[in-house]
Amino acid sequence: MQWDIDTPEGLLMRQDLANCLEELLKAMPANQRALLELRDTSGFSFEDICNELSISASNARVTLHRARSQLFQLVDHYEETGQC
Repeated sequence: MQWDIDTPEGLLMRQDLANCLEELLKAMPANQRALLELRDTSGFSFEDICNELSISASNARVTLHRARSQLFQLVDHYEETGQC
């Protein structure tokens, strides 16, 4: 799907997707949300994240993978259907 955000429809689709992502993040387990925020938004290293959250590196990687997978699935579904 080619999104053109210069059109009113494109802007609405972008906002709708942002709302869907926000709802998914709210519903996500706290540890997954924290990992996404620390790693992808704030750019913390895995070592710092593990120290902050008191988890192992392997647990951090698995949890982050699960969180990212949920986000990717939501975006794919939205692109196909236009719905959350």
